[in-house]
Amino acid sequence: YSTNSETYCKYKFHCYKDKSLDSLLFLLIEIMNRFTLIFHELITRPIVNILVLFLALTSGNLGLSIIFLTLAVRAVLFSTTASANTMGKHMTDIWPKMQEIQEKYKDDQDKLAKETMKLLKTQWAWPLKGCLGLLLQIPVFISLIRVVQWLADKTLPTSHVYSFLTQWGAQYLDVSQIQHIFLGIDLLQPNNIILAVIAGVLIFVQTTMTTWVQPKAASQAMPNGQAMPDMTKMMPVMNIVMVFMMWSFVYSTKAGVGLYILTSTLFGVLQFSRQYRQVLPIKIRALFAKKKKKGEVEVLSSK
Repeated sequence: YSTNSETYCKYKFHCYKDKSLDSLLFLLIEIMNRFTLIFHELITRPIVNILVLFLALTSGNLGLSIIFLTLAVRAVLFSTTASANTMGKHMTDIWPKMQEIQEKYKDDQDKLAKETMKLLKTQWAWPLKGCLGLLLQIPVFISLIRVVQWLADKTLPTSHVYSFLTQWGAQYLDVSQIQHIFLGIDLLQPNNIILAVIAGVLIFVQTTMTTWVQPKAASQAMPNGQAMPDMTKMMPVMNIVMVFMMWSFVYSTKAGVGLYILTSTLFGVLQFSRQYRQVLPIKIRALFAKKKKKGEVEVLSSK
């Protein structure tokens, strides 16, 4: 990075050359550099070394190493994900209490906000809790993208490997020492339709199961008295959009990253199925019974 204001003028439509601009640019660059260093040391470098460790244990098999890395990450976040899975139901359960607060303090917005936050805090129903598991995976995901790209470009330096792993793990930073073909798929190349389709199917299953177990919330009213739209009717469309977005991303990115997404999603489906093992069969039977009844009605009406 350069702190010379003249260098930055070519990226701007207009700027003034003065010391204050140079000071501001220098400060921003220092913040960026420090943040990059912290992210590298706390996230990216550990991911590199965990991947190198699994490469050493699997004799350089990149596919198995990425799978083991994914399972390790999901195991660490197991309890957080379990809490997130029940967040929707928890919010629905406390909705009657929230309605009481809204009715009681409808003329005092400050008091309404304080009492609502107090209820969420006492019931451990923070909205952020529902997506905490996903948020914690994002830094790992970004780091893995960088590591796979480094491997594909053959630019991953040995200095990223911890000293105690250098003797028997640094060799696997050389792509020629890695088995990057996994089940016929080159994990260092993009545009793999097989991974994209499987990942899309798994994401559709995951989002559909999440919709199945959500209790039907009570009808809500807007301040003008009109009923709010039923957002549950929008879920199928949102699920399809999510599937298409993830399918496009998995197809366009390196197959190694796609394998991480596929494995993580499959783990999520299995964890969700285990957590709701008593509810899901009932929901599935009710769904098929509803479709069967609808079919019988259509047959009778046609006669």
